[in-house]
Amino acid sequence: MKLKRLVPRMIIGATMAAMMAVPVSASNINSGSTPPPIEFSKLNSTSADDNSGDDSGKVYDFKDSKTSGVVTVTKNWDDSSSNDERTIPDISISTEKPRKSTLGYGITYYGNGLTFADGSTENELIVNKSGKIVSGQYEELKTSLGWYSDESCTQKIEVGSDDLPVSGVASDMELYAKSKTFVLKQSGYYSGDIFNNLIPDSATSVIFTDEAMPSSATLVDVDADGDGGVVGWLDGTAFYVSSQTPGQKVLANKDCSYMFFANKNESKSLDNINHIDFMNLDTSLTENMSFMFKYLGDDKKLELDCSGFDTGNVTSMESMFDTTYAVKIDVSGFNTSKVTTMKKMFNNSQSIRSLDLSSFDTSNVTNMYWMLRSLNLKTIDVSNFNTSKVQDMSGMFNSCHEVTKLDLTNFDTSSCTDMDGMFINCKKLTELICPFDTSKVTDMYSMFSMLSNLTSLDLSSFDTSKVKSMGYMFKDSYNLTRIKLGTKFAFVGTIYYLPKGTWYASDDTAYTSDGRSCTMPNNKADTYIRK
Repeated sequence: MKLKRLVPRMIIGATMAAMMAVPVSASNINSGSTPPPIEFSKLNSTSADDNSGDDSGKVYDFKDSKTSGVVTVTKNWDDSSSNDERTIPDISISTEKPRKSTLGYGITYYGNGLTFADGSTENELIVNKSGKIVSGQYEELKTSLGWYSDESCTQKIEVGSDDLPVSGVASDMELYAKSKTFVLKQSGYYSGDIFNNLIPDSATSVIFTDEAMPSSATLVDVDADGDGGVVGWLDGTAFYVSSQTPGQKVLANKDCSYMFFANKNESKSLDNINHIDFMNLDTSLTENMSFMFKYLGDDKKLELDCSGFDTGNVTSMESMFDTTYAVKIDVSGFNTSKVTTMKKMFNNSQSIRSLDLSSFDTSNVTNMYWMLRSLNLKTIDVSNFNTSKVQDMSGMFNSCHEVTKLDLTNFDTSSCTDMDGMFINCKKLTELICPFDTSKVTDMYSMFSMLSNLTSLDLSSFDTSKVKSMGYMFKDSYNLTRIKLGTKFAFVGTIYYLPKGTWYASDDTAYTSDGRSCTMPNNKADTYIRK
């Protein structure tokens, strides 16, 4: 039986040999003669006479049932406890009493909130005198999955072209159920059979949906565990990824790293992708989103609306949008409370013109290396950032050419050790407010280098007692004419490149800089003006 669509199902395993082994003829049924016994354990009997030739009054109990008429299904019990000693599992199946049919014996299985593959909440199996399955759900579209006959749900009942069971049928009548999952294959750069490698080269869009796959489409196996919960197919240039279950979202894998990674040096470049619809993608299971969209969107038409992502369990967003050619990236709905690294998260995403980071909770982030490097944004608002645990801020705003003002008054840098190149090459920056606690910082290499429009810098809060590298710290910041230092600031080395000229202290004492090092005193609070 070919089904038109896949829906949430119970993978039912029923060992039916007892029903099949003894012939049950339609004539015997119709004549009222006593039918052969069905190999259930009899739980009780109603007013019907056991010898009446009619077993319709009996209520039967399947293996491991806890209550009359209810089968509780639990896989892989290793203990010897009785049913009453066990905790009731999550999945159960209620059954009606067996009924006679002109075709054979039938039992209706009720899904107790789950759904069978034909879309119904109940499903009937009927086996005729020859052991042929004449009615019931036993096959799913474009998969070999069906019922299971063993407790661990590994022995499938396979049905031949004649509709007869050819394997997987055991000797006792048993019923097993397994909930269908809807999880995508994982990504992972070094895996072979990963999600992005399965996207057809001709696809220009990826659409997550709950639609049924057309019968004419070719199945692409994108399912994580092989139960057919998620399928993919190409329709024109659109690649659909579907749960085929109305209202059921596709579940992104725990590991979504490299999910849409478009490596320009590899055969799978995803160059043609210009649209992704995430409406039916559930990311609530995901813990790793690193490198997820790196290099994607070469045609610069791509808009990434990720505002609906559930990121509550994500710990890594490293390089998530690194060198992404999207013109718009919407992360306004992100919950980043568990994220520990945002290293290179938006690095070199030069096509975007705005970025809303107001929802970001960075209280657990330890690494912001190159996080916002080389963006063409005129404004960057990080006023809500909690940076109390950040250890690495090196290159964080490196080469943000268009930004003119950065107010980092709220930054808690008490844990930071590396500020190498933090603001280097912000060519249009005219105002920088950075009252940092640098008591743990060891590296300030090129920190304020190439700030060609910056004229004033207040470093009075800086403590450089642990700094080992200050090389090129002010190199090519030619217009810097005012610098305020504090009692804990001391120049390190001889090549920090303070702009060349004469610098006057507040008492008009003159100090000189040869363009590499200067004669200013260390650990003395004062403001110096270059004239």
